[in-house]
Amino acid sequence: MQIKTRKGIVTALVVTPTRGRARMFNRRYGPKGVMRWLDQAHNLFGFDDSALLQDANYRVKFEHAESVRIHNPGGSTTVAREVLRAHLRNLPMKYRPDFIIENDDNAVFTQADTVKLVRAAAEWRGPVVMAGIHRMFKFWNRDKVRSAESRYGLRSFEGVSMPFRVFPAGLYLEYRAPVEMFGQGDRHIIFTLLRDRLCEFRICADAELTKVRHQKGGQGSLEHKRRNNRVSNKILLRDFPELKRYFGKLTSAGEFAMRWSKILHHYSEAK
Repeated sequence: MQIKTRKGIVTALVVTPTRGRARMFNRRYGPKGVMRWLDQAHNLFGFDDSALLQDANYRVKFEHAESVRIHNPGGSTTVAREVLRAHLRNLPMKYRPDFIIENDDNAVFTQADTVKLVRAAAEWRGPVVMAGIHRMFKFWNRDKVRSAESRYGLRSFEGVSMPFRVFPAGLYLEYRAPVEMFGQGDRHIIFTLLRDRLCEFRICADAELTKVRHQKGGQGSLEHKRRNNRVSNKILLRDFPELKRYFGKLTSAGEFAMRWSKILHHYSEAK
């Protein structure tokens, strides 16, 4: 995907792993699906091979995007993303993009919003991980949106969001996640980049997405997530002990409720 920015033409691709959501995936990514526009050259989809064996109903065929089969019997999102990351590392340099967008298979956003997201990242003052904004978050955080900084017509504010976020390709490809992070690999990369002072984290108020949480498939049942999160919580505490006081109570899925504003402030003060 080539996108025109104030700094010239930049390239970006979208990376999407999927598991156990065949019906939803067929509907959204099929010939008439709302996400079919992602069937573009260099975009990358990862299909869990154990899920394919259990659910032969994944019928989507892409004409232009690339598909990779992932051996991931435990259903770990981190394993899936690391396989796709390794695949991208092996691309010849001339095919490597400037930016890589992480997508969740149950997120919905438009090509126009993707262009805004990449533009916001490319035109920011320095290296940044720029996330899109969920429509409900936008509603409940109207004050943050109103006070967002506008740069070349796109508004953004400091913050962290998980699905639909764009990374500078170099930072994304250099990172390696502990495979035991399961569904919390996104937190580990955020803390790593913040700790190493490699970039900022912002949310683009003009790049919208929708996503329904806790859908069937993905990382498995709630109990399965709790078991996995007990392991990944220990890794977060081991690797980032300085953040322990900002880890809140456990959610129903066994994740720490993160005090993101305090975490961002902690690292900004430590500069």
